[in-house]
Amino acid sequence: MQVKVKGKERGELLRKYGLRERNRTKDILQKVTRFLVDKFRGYAFILEDLKRLRNAANRKVKKYNKKSKKVQEVSVRSKEMKRRLNSTPFRRIQSYVEYKALLSGSLVHYKSPHNTSKICARCGGLVNSLRACPTCGLDRDINACLNLLDVGRCGAPKGSP
Repeated sequence: MQVKVKGKERGELLRKYGLRERNRTKDILQKVTRFLVDKFRGYAFILEDLKRLRNAANRKVKKYNKKSKKVQEVSVRSKEMKRRLNSTPFRRIQSYVEYKALLSGSLVHYKSPHNTSKICARCGGLVNSLRACPTCGLDRDINACLNLLDVGRCGAPKGSP
């Protein structure tokens, strides 16, 4: 049985408002990426290679259920966090930045994000799950950016004289 809402079917309304939301998202992404490329014209863009981000967001682990006495797969993240991570168009943002940067003459590099925030770029210490390096106090997010830039412990890019 189809449910009618003021003369229109539910599916028709969902398509209409879903299309409207996709168009709004696309418009915002176009404007933001255009701003970024115009603001940093002439600079190279370094982006993380996010191919397995969805798999990491939806990761499950096996845990023992005491009630059913079975080993079952359980999500690592909450339902709300998975919804937020899966609804963000990371790859679309990257593709917009890439083609707009190439049109403006800027270079785009993709780097692996593996362990970029775990090893300190300043002292080489292990950061683990802390917010900052326990040895030198460098913030974890800044540390990841420096590691993506391939900046060594002395502050100069690796391989430079």
